Amino acid sequence: MDMAMKSITDLAAQIEQKGVRFYKNMAAAADDDKIKKVFLFLADQEQEHADAFTRIGQEMSSKDEIYGFAGRLKVNIENLANMFRKEAMDNIGLADAKMTMGEAVDIAIELEERAIKLYGRIIELMPEDLKGNIEVVSRLREEEIGHRDMLTRVKNSAKL
Repeated sequence: MDMAMKSITDLAAQIEQKGVRFYKNMAAAADDDKIKKVFLFLADQEQEHADAFTRIGQEMSSKDEIYGFAGRLKVNIENLANMFRKEAMDNIGLADAKMTMGEAVDIAIELEERAIKLYGRIIELMPEDLKGNIEVVSRLREEEIGHRDMLTRVKNSAKL
């Protein structure tokens, strides 16, 4: 089955929504106010990202042509999307279990890393005539890099 770009942006929006829930759950579980604020900030950021991918998907679905892709890149993006679904998203459910804050931050860092990879692939696959959307996804990818770096600093400073 060929995965159209619209499907990829829908997947990205779903991933971001799950990130919102994850970060809100972790904020609720955090005892440290600084860590709680970081998780709430990240939840807000992930919501903005979900909204951006939803807008991009709507724009693509309003066009007459379907943006699809083929070959090795198609396989790579499908494999990456499946990895995100199966492994990383399963870990979000662990946030409700008895998890240490350190383990939660490690999972959050891994989720951000996977988002960085996925969005890099989306940028590679977007047609040139969607340049404005390429710039949006590039900005979102840079924000994900910032999230990863922020979480790494929190982990190191709090000695989680």
